[in-house]
Amino acid sequence: AEIRRETDHLKRVLEDFLLFARPGTARATEVALEGVVRRAAADPALEGAAVELHRLSADIPSLLGDEQLLEHAFRNLLRNAVRAQSESGRDDPIIVELGRDAETLFVRIEDRGAGLPEEIGERLFQPFVSGFRGGVGLGLAVSHRIVTLHGGRLRLLNRTGGGARAEVVFPTGGFVTNRNE
Repeated sequence: AEIRRETDHLKRVLEDFLLFARPGTARATEVALEGVVRRAAADPALEGAAVELHRLSADIPSLLGDEQLLEHAFRNLLRNAVRAQSESGRDDPIIVELGRDAETLFVRIEDRGAGLPEEIGERLFQPFVSGFRGGVGLGLAVSHRIVTLHGGRLRLLNRTGGGARAEVVFPTGGFVTNRNE
């Protein structure tokens, strides 16, 4: 079981590295963001962690984007949330909120881990910078790049009362293709 877990980890690191290294391009199709988030939450790498999805808006429009890239970004964000809680000895459910307002679609992922290390700050989006002991530091860099490629914004915040929140915001009318970072 340990060999399998390490093999899966190395596979994810390689996938992240290859995604980060390739030029910023995406295939634009109509994507149901809720479905992308649900599939990411069902990732076996989350090792059975509880994820609660709260739909805050009745009407969530589709987004123009690359479904596989978006799913990869959300898997990375969810894995980080699960790891943060696990390292803090917490087993609370990860809370995912999906909603919209007049101009944006948003996804918030909240954990009850130790929160974000202040000394690292925005550098967490740089490759090979990690807030985890022994972390590779590619997951957030890849997620940030994917979200930016889709015309969106990714922010990381400490939560009042402990833990962290990742906020992904997409303009409802926006998508960018063949954009190099």
